[in-house]
Amino acid sequence: MAPQIADWFREYKFAYRPNMLTADFDGDGKKDYAMRIHSAGKDITLALLDRGSRYESHVLSTDTPDPFTFLLLYEKGARQKKSWVDSGSGSLPSE
Repeated sequence: MAPQIADWFREYKFAYRPNMLTADFDGDGKKDYAMRIHSAGKDITLALLDRGSRYESHVLSTDTPDPFTFLLLYEKGARQKKSWVDSGSGSLPSE
């Protein structure tokens, strides 16, 4: 991951890291995880859903490595606004 991305997450005090976040993705009240890992020359995005005694793994994407790709968490039903990455402005999206 590009150092600028990690710096940006720290500066804006995100509650999660750019390569791992937690949320209840399937609405069952349990903490699930999304993560982006590097394996066998690829960047892999995974969702791990809590199933009690185990986690159910879902591969969401397998990509060519890109140090400027990271995870962002949006509330359910939220529409994505023009992103910081898209704008190239170096600032957070405005309302």
